[in-house]
Amino acid sequence: MSCTPPKGPRLIFTDDSKGQHGVRFAGDKGWVHVVRGGIRAEPESLLGVKLKPGELHLPVSDHHLLDFFAAVKTRRDPVAPVEAGHAATTLTLISDIATRLQRRLTWNWKSEKFINDSAANALLSRSMRSPWTL
Repeated sequence: MSCTPPKGPRLIFTDDSKGQHGVRFAGDKGWVHVVRGGIRAEPESLLGVKLKPGELHLPVSDHHLLDFFAAVKTRRDPVAPVEAGHAATTLTLISDIATRLQRRLTWNWKSEKFINDSAANALLSRSMRSPWTL
């Protein structure tokens, strides 16, 4: 299953039977595959690439939860902002729903609902156990 979010790259979602767990970034010079336990690349020399001072450097966090608590204490943004977590979770959920339904779906990023698909929208939430309500 694949999708292309606004202003984003084409994403391919598979289960473990069709691809390795983790995230793979593929480009015209090879790929880099990242899992919680490590990182691999083809060609392996991609792992030795050093970014230049003017290039985009992402912040580093060895522990997202501790980084979040530090951000609260210092009032700075965490390394992993909540908006990025929401977007990543949304992509995972809509990909999973499309895979389960085995059909193409259209997602409205503003309303956060599938367009004209009540069956898919029904899978966006589940019944809450008593006494919980919204």
